[in-house]
Amino acid sequence: MRAAGPALGGTIRDPVVNEISSTESSSEDAGAVAQELAFPASFGQERLWVLEHLRADVPLYMHSFAVRCRGPLDVDALRAAVATVVARHETLRTRFEIRAGSLVQVVVPHLDVDVEVVDLTHLGAGAEDEARRLAESLDDEPVDLARPPLVRFRLLRVAADDHVLVVAIHHVVSDGWSIDVLLRDLGTCYDARLAGDQPSLPDLPIQYADYAVWQREWLSGAELDKQVAYWSDALAGAPALLELPTDRPRPPVQSFDGATAPVSIPPDVVAALNEVAATAGATPFMAVTAAFAAVLHRYASQTDVLLATPVAGRRRSEVEALIGFFVNTLVLRTDCSGNPSF
Repeated sequence: MRAAGPALGGTIRDPVVNEISSTESSSEDAGAVAQELAFPASFGQERLWVLEHLRADVPLYMHSFAVRCRGPLDVDALRAAVATVVARHETLRTRFEIRAGSLVQVVVPHLDVDVEVVDLTHLGAGAEDEARRLAESLDDEPVDLARPPLVRFRLLRVAADDHVLVVAIHHVVSDGWSIDVLLRDLGTCYDARLAGDQPSLPDLPIQYADYAVWQREWLSGAELDKQVAYWSDALAGAPALLELPTDRPRPPVQSFDGATAPVSIPPDVVAALNEVAATAGATPFMAVTAAFAAVLHRYASQTDVLLATPVAGRRRSEVEALIGFFVNTLVLRTDCSGNPSF
Protein backbone atom coordinates (compact mmCIF):
# COMPACT_ATOMS: atom_id res chain seq x y z
CA MET A 1 0.00 0.00 0.00
CA ARG A 2 1.15 3.55 -0.66
CA ALA A 3 1.73 5.82 2.27
CA ALA A 4 -0.49 8.87 2.56
CA GLY A 5 0.25 11.70 4.93
CA PRO A 6 1.87 11.36 8.35
CA ALA A 7 2.36 8.03 10.06
CA LEU A 8 -0.80 6.24 11.21
CA GLY A 9 -0.37 3.98 14.17
CA GLY A 10 0.12 3.78 17.89
CA THR A 11 -2.17 5.50 20.37
CA ILE A 12 -3.33 8.55 18.47
CA ARG A 13 -6.95 8.86 19.50
CA ASP A 14 -7.94 12.09 21.18
CA PRO A 15 -11.58 11.84 22.19
CA VAL A 16 -13.80 14.88 21.92
CA VAL A 17 -15.30 13.78 25.22
CA ASN A 18 -13.62 11.27 27.53
CA GLU A 19 -16.44 11.19 30.01
CA ILE A 20 -20.07 12.19 29.78
CA SER A 21 -21.55 13.66 32.93
CA SER A 22 -23.78 11.24 34.77
CA THR A 23 -26.34 14.02 35.15
CA GLU A 24 -27.26 13.40 31.52
CA SER A 25 -28.56 9.93 32.36
CA SER A 26 -30.37 8.03 35.04
CA SER A 27 -28.40 6.53 37.89
CA GLU A 28 -29.01 3.02 36.54
CA ASP A 29 -27.12 3.60 33.28
CA ALA A 30 -24.72 6.34 34.39
CA GLY A 31 -21.80 3.93 34.67
CA ALA A 32 -22.18 2.68 31.11
CA VAL A 33 -22.71 6.15 29.67
CA ALA A 34 -19.63 7.48 31.45
CA GLN A 35 -17.48 5.10 29.41
CA GLU A 36 -18.70 6.27 26.01
CA LEU A 37 -16.03 7.92 23.88
CA ALA A 38 -16.78 10.52 21.24
CA PHE A 39 -14.48 11.27 18.31
CA PRO A 40 -14.72 13.49 15.24
CA ALA A 41 -16.53 11.84 12.36
CA SER A 42 -14.44 11.20 9.29
CA PHE A 43 -15.07 13.33 6.20
CA GLY A 44 -16.78 10.36 4.55
CA GLN A 45 -19.07 9.85 7.53
CA GLU A 46 -20.04 13.53 7.44
CA ARG A 47 -20.96 13.13 3.77
CA LEU A 48 -23.11 10.05 4.43
CA TRP A 49 -24.78 11.69 7.43
CA VAL A 50 -25.86 14.67 5.31
CA LEU A 51 -27.11 12.46 2.47
CA GLU A 52 -29.00 10.25 4.92
CA HIS A 53 -30.80 13.24 6.42
CA LEU A 54 -31.73 14.67 3.04
CA ARG A 55 -34.02 11.66 2.57
CA ALA A 56 -34.56 10.37 6.08
CA ASP A 57 -37.75 8.64 4.95
CA VAL A 58 -35.85 6.19 2.74
CA PRO A 59 -33.00 4.01 4.09
CA LEU A 60 -30.86 4.58 1.01
CA TYR A 61 -27.53 3.74 2.56
CA MET A 62 -28.26 0.40 4.18
CA HIS A 63 -26.58 -2.34 2.19
CA SER A 64 -27.11 -6.02 2.75
CA PHE A 65 -25.73 -9.41 1.76
CA ALA A 66 -26.75 -12.99 2.37
CA VAL A 67 -24.82 -16.20 3.00
CA ARG A 68 -26.32 -19.64 2.40
CA CYS A 69 -25.42 -22.11 5.14
CA ARG A 70 -26.10 -25.77 4.25
CA GLY A 71 -25.70 -28.45 6.88
CA PRO A 72 -26.08 -28.29 10.67
CA LEU A 73 -25.92 -24.79 12.16
CA ASP A 74 -25.39 -23.95 15.82
CA VAL A 75 -27.39 -20.79 16.56
CA ASP A 76 -25.78 -20.28 19.97
CA ALA A 77 -22.30 -20.46 18.41
CA LEU A 78 -23.38 -17.99 15.74
CA ARG A 79 -24.72 -15.55 18.35
CA ALA A 80 -21.49 -15.86 20.33
CA ALA A 81 -19.48 -15.21 17.15
CA VAL A 82 -21.54 -12.09 16.39
CA ALA A 83 -20.97 -10.83 19.93
CA THR A 84 -17.20 -11.30 19.55
CA VAL A 85 -17.10 -9.46 16.20
CA VAL A 86 -19.19 -6.59 17.60
CA ALA A 87 -16.83 -6.32 20.56
CA ARG A 88 -13.82 -6.38 18.20
CA HIS A 89 -14.93 -3.59 15.84
CA GLU A 90 -15.92 -0.26 17.39
CA THR A 91 -17.80 0.80 14.26
CA LEU A 92 -20.43 -1.86 15.02
CA ARG A 93 -21.02 -0.11 18.37
CA THR A 94 -21.07 3.46 17.04
CA ARG A 95 -23.77 6.09 16.91
CA PHE A 96 -23.71 9.67 15.61
CA GLU A 97 -24.78 12.99 17.04
CA ILE A 98 -24.13 16.71 16.72
CA ARG A 99 -22.06 18.33 19.45
CA ALA A 100 -21.07 21.99 19.41
CA GLY A 101 -22.13 22.18 15.78
CA SER A 102 -19.96 19.25 14.63
CA LEU A 103 -20.76 15.62 13.87
CA VAL A 104 -19.14 13.14 16.22
CA GLN A 105 -19.09 9.36 16.33
CA VAL A 106 -19.83 7.99 19.78
CA VAL A 107 -18.44 4.54 20.58
CA VAL A 108 -20.64 2.56 22.96
CA PRO A 109 -18.49 0.41 25.29
CA HIS A 110 -20.78 -2.63 25.12
CA LEU A 111 -23.68 -3.45 22.86
CA ASP A 112 -25.82 -6.55 22.54
CA VAL A 113 -26.63 -7.19 18.88
CA ASP A 114 -29.34 -9.77 18.38
CA VAL A 115 -29.47 -12.41 15.67
CA GLU A 116 -33.13 -12.59 14.68
CA VAL A 117 -34.08 -16.19 13.89
CA VAL A 118 -37.06 -16.72 11.59
CA ASP A 119 -38.25 -20.31 11.18
CA LEU A 120 -39.77 -20.88 7.74
CA THR A 121 -39.78 -24.67 7.77
CA HIS A 122 -43.57 -24.80 8.19
CA LEU A 123 -44.00 -23.16 4.78
CA GLY A 124 -42.68 -26.18 2.91
CA ALA A 125 -42.10 -25.34 -0.76
CA GLY A 126 -42.98 -21.70 -0.09
CA ALA A 127 -40.08 -21.25 2.33
CA GLU A 128 -37.66 -20.30 -0.45
CA ASP A 129 -39.79 -17.42 -1.73
CA GLU A 130 -40.45 -16.13 1.77
CA ALA A 131 -36.75 -16.32 2.59
CA ARG A 132 -35.97 -14.21 -0.46
CA ARG A 133 -38.60 -11.65 0.54
CA LEU A 134 -37.34 -11.39 4.11
CA ALA A 135 -33.73 -11.17 2.94
CA GLU A 136 -34.51 -8.35 0.53
CA SER A 137 -36.58 -6.43 3.09
CA LEU A 138 -33.97 -6.28 5.86
CA ASP A 139 -32.26 -3.17 4.50
CA ASP A 140 -35.61 -1.46 3.86
CA GLU A 141 -36.39 -1.02 7.54
CA PRO A 142 -35.93 2.51 8.96
CA VAL A 143 -32.63 3.36 10.61
CA ASP A 144 -31.67 6.06 13.09
CA LEU A 145 -27.98 6.96 13.04
CA ALA A 146 -28.25 8.16 16.63
CA ARG A 147 -29.35 4.72 17.88
CA PRO A 148 -26.94 1.79 17.47
CA PRO A 149 -26.50 -0.84 16.30
CA LEU A 150 -26.29 0.17 12.67
CA VAL A 151 -25.97 -3.49 11.70
CA ARG A 152 -28.70 -6.17 11.64
CA PHE A 153 -28.47 -9.95 11.52
CA ARG A 154 -31.36 -12.17 10.41
CA LEU A 155 -31.09 -15.95 10.23
CA LEU A 156 -33.71 -17.60 8.03
CA ARG A 157 -34.29 -21.31 8.64
CA VAL A 158 -35.46 -22.75 5.33
CA ALA A 159 -35.01 -26.35 6.47
CA ALA A 160 -33.38 -28.11 9.41
CA ASP A 161 -30.07 -28.18 7.56
CA ASP A 162 -30.52 -25.12 5.33
CA HIS A 163 -30.19 -21.53 6.57
CA VAL A 164 -29.69 -18.09 5.07
CA LEU A 165 -27.80 -15.52 7.14
CA VAL A 166 -28.69 -11.98 6.07
CA VAL A 167 -26.65 -9.01 7.24
CA ALA A 168 -27.68 -5.39 6.68
CA ILE A 169 -25.28 -2.63 7.67
CA HIS A 170 -25.29 1.11 7.18
CA HIS A 171 -22.75 2.56 4.79
CA VAL A 172 -21.69 5.18 7.37
CA VAL A 173 -19.86 2.43 9.28
CA SER A 174 -18.91 0.09 6.45
CA ASP A 175 -18.05 -0.34 2.78
CA GLY A 176 -17.68 -3.16 0.29
CA TRP A 177 -14.26 -4.17 1.67
CA SER A 178 -15.79 -4.31 5.17
CA ILE A 179 -18.15 -7.10 4.13
CA ASP A 180 -15.21 -9.42 3.46
CA VAL A 181 -13.67 -8.46 6.81
CA LEU A 182 -16.93 -9.08 8.67
CA LEU A 183 -17.48 -12.47 7.03
CA ARG A 184 -13.89 -13.56 7.65
CA ASP A 185 -13.96 -12.59 11.33
CA LEU A 186 -17.43 -14.06 11.81
CA GLY A 187 -16.38 -17.38 10.23
CA THR A 188 -13.23 -17.58 12.36
CA CYS A 189 -15.18 -16.88 15.55
CA TYR A 190 -17.97 -19.32 14.67
CA ASP A 191 -15.53 -22.16 13.96
CA ALA A 192 -13.78 -21.50 17.28
CA ARG A 193 -17.06 -21.50 19.22
CA LEU A 194 -18.10 -24.77 17.57
CA ALA A 195 -14.84 -26.32 18.73
CA GLY A 196 -15.38 -24.99 22.23
CA ASP A 197 -12.42 -22.62 21.95
CA GLN A 198 -12.01 -18.91 22.37
CA PRO A 199 -11.63 -17.16 18.99
CA SER A 200 -8.06 -16.24 18.14
CA LEU A 201 -7.85 -13.14 15.95
CA PRO A 202 -4.83 -10.90 15.50
CA ASP A 203 -5.03 -7.67 17.47
CA LEU A 204 -6.23 -4.65 15.50
CA PRO A 205 -3.46 -2.02 15.43
CA ILE A 206 -6.04 0.78 15.43
CA GLN A 207 -9.79 1.36 15.35
CA TYR A 208 -11.76 3.43 12.84
CA ALA A 209 -11.93 6.37 15.25
CA ASP A 210 -8.11 6.51 15.21
CA TYR A 211 -8.23 6.77 11.43
CA ALA A 212 -10.80 9.58 11.63
CA VAL A 213 -8.61 11.55 14.05
CA TRP A 214 -5.56 10.99 11.83
CA GLN A 215 -7.50 12.03 8.71
CA ARG A 216 -8.60 15.28 10.37
CA GLU A 217 -5.03 16.07 11.36
CA TRP A 218 -3.61 15.26 7.93
CA LEU A 219 -6.27 16.81 5.72
CA SER A 220 -6.10 20.30 7.15
CA GLY A 221 -4.21 23.52 6.65
CA ALA A 222 -1.98 23.64 3.56
CA GLU A 223 -2.82 20.06 2.51
CA LEU A 224 -6.55 20.77 2.55
CA ASP A 225 -6.07 24.03 0.66
CA LYS A 226 -4.02 22.23 -1.99
CA GLN A 227 -6.63 19.52 -2.55
CA VAL A 228 -9.58 21.94 -2.58
CA ALA A 229 -7.73 24.09 -5.13
CA TYR A 230 -7.06 21.05 -7.33
CA TRP A 231 -10.68 19.92 -7.42
CA SER A 232 -12.03 23.44 -7.79
CA ASP A 233 -9.89 23.79 -10.92
CA ALA A 234 -10.62 20.26 -12.21
CA LEU A 235 -14.40 20.72 -11.93
CA ALA A 236 -14.64 24.38 -12.90
CA GLY A 237 -17.50 24.98 -15.33
CA ALA A 238 -18.66 21.36 -15.20
CA PRO A 239 -22.24 20.72 -16.39
CA ALA A 240 -24.73 20.06 -13.61
CA LEU A 241 -26.50 17.27 -15.49
CA LEU A 242 -25.92 14.81 -18.30
CA GLU A 243 -28.89 15.31 -20.63
CA LEU A 244 -29.47 11.75 -21.75
CA PRO A 245 -32.54 11.15 -23.92
CA THR A 246 -35.08 9.08 -22.00
CA ASP A 247 -38.41 7.50 -22.81
CA ARG A 248 -40.14 9.38 -19.98
CA PRO A 249 -39.53 12.55 -17.95
CA ARG A 250 -37.60 12.49 -14.70
CA PRO A 251 -39.96 12.24 -11.70
CA PRO A 252 -40.19 15.33 -9.47
CA VAL A 253 -39.05 13.19 -6.53
CA GLN A 254 -36.39 10.56 -7.14
CA SER A 255 -37.74 7.08 -6.42
CA PHE A 256 -34.43 5.17 -6.51
CA ASP A 257 -36.23 2.26 -8.14
CA GLY A 258 -33.90 0.34 -10.38
CA ALA A 259 -32.72 -3.01 -11.56
CA THR A 260 -29.63 -4.74 -12.85
CA ALA A 261 -29.03 -5.98 -16.37
CA PRO A 262 -26.28 -8.64 -16.45
CA VAL A 263 -24.05 -8.54 -19.51
CA SER A 264 -21.70 -11.28 -20.69
CA ILE A 265 -18.69 -10.11 -22.70
CA PRO A 266 -17.21 -12.76 -25.05
CA PRO A 267 -13.60 -13.80 -24.32
CA ASP A 268 -12.36 -12.54 -27.71
CA VAL A 269 -13.76 -9.06 -26.96
CA VAL A 270 -12.06 -9.05 -23.55
CA ALA A 271 -8.78 -10.08 -25.17
CA ALA A 272 -9.10 -7.30 -27.75
CA LEU A 273 -9.88 -4.78 -25.00
CA ASN A 274 -6.79 -5.80 -23.04
CA GLU A 275 -4.69 -5.47 -26.19
CA VAL A 276 -6.01 -1.96 -26.91
CA ALA A 277 -5.34 -0.93 -23.32
CA ALA A 278 -1.83 -2.35 -23.31
CA THR A 279 -0.98 -0.65 -26.62
CA ALA A 280 -2.06 2.70 -25.18
CA GLY A 281 -0.21 2.12 -21.91
CA ALA A 282 -3.52 2.05 -20.04
CA THR A 283 -5.40 -0.37 -17.80
CA PRO A 284 -8.54 -2.22 -18.96
CA PHE A 285 -10.51 -0.04 -16.54
CA MET A 286 -9.25 3.09 -18.29
CA ALA A 287 -10.21 1.66 -21.67
CA VAL A 288 -13.72 0.70 -20.53
CA THR A 289 -14.18 4.12 -18.93
CA ALA A 290 -13.13 5.85 -22.15
CA ALA A 291 -15.57 3.72 -24.14
CA PHE A 292 -18.40 4.49 -21.72
CA ALA A 293 -17.63 8.20 -21.87
CA ALA A 294 -17.65 8.06 -25.69
CA VAL A 295 -21.07 6.37 -25.68
CA LEU A 296 -22.51 8.95 -23.26
CA HIS A 297 -21.01 11.75 -25.36
CA ARG A 298 -22.83 10.53 -28.45
CA TYR A 299 -26.15 9.77 -26.72
CA ALA A 300 -26.28 13.08 -24.84
CA SER A 301 -24.58 15.22 -27.52
CA GLN A 302 -22.41 16.72 -24.76
CA THR A 303 -18.67 17.15 -25.05
CA ASP A 304 -18.09 17.46 -21.28
CA VAL A 305 -18.74 14.07 -19.65
CA LEU A 306 -18.34 13.45 -15.93
CA LEU A 307 -18.29 9.95 -14.49
CA ALA A 308 -18.09 8.98 -10.83
CA THR A 309 -16.11 5.97 -9.67
CA PRO A 310 -15.61 4.60 -6.16
CA VAL A 311 -12.10 3.98 -4.82
CA ALA A 312 -11.32 1.80 -1.81
CA GLY A 313 -9.52 4.54 0.13
CA ARG A 314 -7.50 2.02 2.15
CA ARG A 315 -4.03 3.31 1.47
CA ARG A 316 -2.52 2.28 4.81
CA SER A 317 -1.80 -1.27 5.94
CA GLU A 318 -3.19 -0.45 9.40
CA VAL A 319 -6.76 -0.17 8.09
CA GLU A 320 -6.88 -3.38 6.03
CA ALA A 321 -8.57 -5.42 8.77
CA LEU A 322 -11.06 -2.76 9.90
CA ILE A 323 -14.79 -2.56 9.35
CA GLY A 324 -15.44 1.07 8.46
CA PHE A 325 -16.29 3.60 5.79
CA PHE A 326 -13.15 4.32 3.77
CA VAL A 327 -14.48 4.37 0.21
CA ASN A 328 -14.44 7.66 -1.66
CA THR A 329 -16.05 8.77 -4.90
CA LEU A 330 -13.84 10.42 -7.51
CA VAL A 331 -14.98 12.34 -10.57
CA LEU A 332 -13.48 11.38 -13.93
CA ARG A 333 -13.95 14.23 -16.40
CA THR A 334 -13.63 13.51 -20.11
CA ASP A 335 -13.29 16.24 -22.74
CA CYS A 336 -14.85 15.01 -25.99
CA SER A 337 -14.68 18.35 -27.80
CA GLY A 338 -13.16 18.44 -31.28
CA ASN A 339 -14.33 14.89 -32.06
CA PRO A 340 -11.15 13.22 -30.78
CA SER A 341 -10.21 9.70 -31.85
CA PHE A 342 -10.78 6.96 -29.31
